[in-house]
Amino acid sequence: MSLKEEIEKRHAAEGYVPCHASSSHVKMLTLEWRTGKRCALPWARLIDATLEDGELLLSFTGREVTFHGFNLGGLLEAVVECRLEKVWELPADFRPRADLTRPCVSKIEVSESNFDSS
Repeated sequence: MSLKEEIEKRHAAEGYVPCHASSSHVKMLTLEWRTGKRCALPWARLIDATLEDGELLLSFTGREVTFHGFNLGGLLEAVVECRLEKVWELPADFRPRADLTRPCVSKIEVSESNFDSS
């Protein structure tokens, strides 16, 4: 059994549906909504990252990305380690188990930012 198959088997046993992918040497963050819409932002423009009350806010030059969900600390760790490659919204009917400790992203919002890095 391959590593990927083993991970998928473990996720299924836990009732976990992945919502992100990580890799090394990531240059862009790809976002994907349930509707199929996609967006990519360059990590070189990241200014700030804040995790608070079930929201992870990433401030880029000109844009802010807010992830809503549970256990988003794992996403913040991936941001800090420069390995977060892709994040997608989970199905609208997905209900995580109470004891689940993995990240779950229920909604992604992108807005214009007034933050000036100069």
